[in-house]
Amino acid sequence: MKPVSAAKKIISTTRALLFAASATFLFSVSACSFGFPNTLLNTNSANARWTNPEASFKQLGTIYDGSDPYYFLLFSDIHFGKKNGPAENTLLDFIDFHNQKVANGEVHEDANAATPYRFCLFLGDAAEHGDEEEFKEYAQFEKKVIEKMKEGDAACFGRILTVLGNHDTYSKGYGYWQEYTFPGTPGFIFTTVSGGKSRSFYGTDSASSCFGSNQLNFLEKKFTSDSNPKFFLSHEPYSQLEPHGKSFMVSFDQEEKLMMMQLLFENNFDAFLSGHVHTGGITVRDETVDYTVKSFTNNGGEHSFYTVKIDEQNKKATIYKFTEETWKTGPQSSYTIALN
Repeated sequence: MKPVSAAKKIISTTRALLFAASATFLFSVSACSFGFPNTLLNTNSANARWTNPEASFKQLGTIYDGSDPYYFLLFSDIHFGKKNGPAENTLLDFIDFHNQKVANGEVHEDANAATPYRFCLFLGDAAEHGDEEEFKEYAQFEKKVIEKMKEGDAACFGRILTVLGNHDTYSKGYGYWQEYTFPGTPGFIFTTVSGGKSRSFYGTDSASSCFGSNQLNFLEKKFTSDSNPKFFLSHEPYSQLEPHGKSFMVSFDQEEKLMMMQLLFENNFDAFLSGHVHTGGITVRDETVDYTVKSFTNNGGEHSFYTVKIDEQNKKATIYKFTEETWKTGPQSSYTIALN
C-alpha cells in the first residue's frame, strides 16, 4: 500500500471513530428515557434513581393549613462552589426586611399587608461540582434561611424543600445531595390547605434531562389518583421552544415530553415551575404555564429570587421577582397564573 493511501485510510478511520463517539455522546444526552446519563460527568440516570419508585418518592403530608391567601419563597440554581456564585446575605436581608413589614402591617409584594412566608422551595443545583463541601455550604445556608423565616412565622415549614438538579448529580454529588438536603429523595409530594381548599405540589427528578420510564409511570398513577389542583416542580423546563431555545440542556425525549404534557393537561395542573436556564422564561402550553425562574447565582450582575402568592378564593397565583439591586423598592416584575 502506498504511504499516501495508508495515511488517508488512517484519517478516514479516525474521522469515523470521532463521529461515532460524538453520536454516542449526543444520543446519551437526548435518550434519557432509556436510562442514559445526560453528561459524561454524570454517572447517574433517571431510571437508576427510580429503580424502586416507592423509595424514591416521599409523601410529606400537609405542610400548611391556614388562611387564604398565603405566600412562599422560591429560588433556584445557587451553585455553591461556583466563582461569582451565591450572595447568601441578599436573601437573608430580604427576609429580615419582609419580617419587619409584617410586624408593622405594611405593604410589601402587592397592595395587601405583608404576611409571613409559610415555606421555601428550591428548584435545584445546590452545588456546582457535586463536592461534599458545596452541599455542606448549602445546608448551612438553609439553616440560616429557616431561622430568618421562623422569626416572621414560628409555624413556617422547617426545611427548604429541595428539587434535584443536574449539577447535584456530578461526581459523587447525588449521595451528598441525599444526605444534606430535604427531603433527600428525587421525588416528593406535599399539600397545602388554604381557605379550606387543598393543593398538591409534586417535586420531580429531571436532573438527567428527562424523567425516565420508571418515574414517569409511577407519577402517572399518582397524578390520576389525586383530584387536587397541582403545581409541578422540576429543575429543567419541559419547553424546548422560545424563550428557552433548542439547547441539549433541555432536550427531553420528544415522546416522553408529549406524554408529560398530556398528563399535565389531563390532571389539573396549573403550573410547571422550573430553573436550570439561568436567564429564565415563560411558556404556555395547553393552558399550563411553564415558568422558569432566573438563577440565584450571579447572572448578568443580578441574583434573582421570587415570592409566590397563592390566592385560592380568587383563583390566581402571582409570582413576584426580586433582585439583589431592587428588592428594597419592591418586586422588579410579577406574573399572574389562573388557578383551577
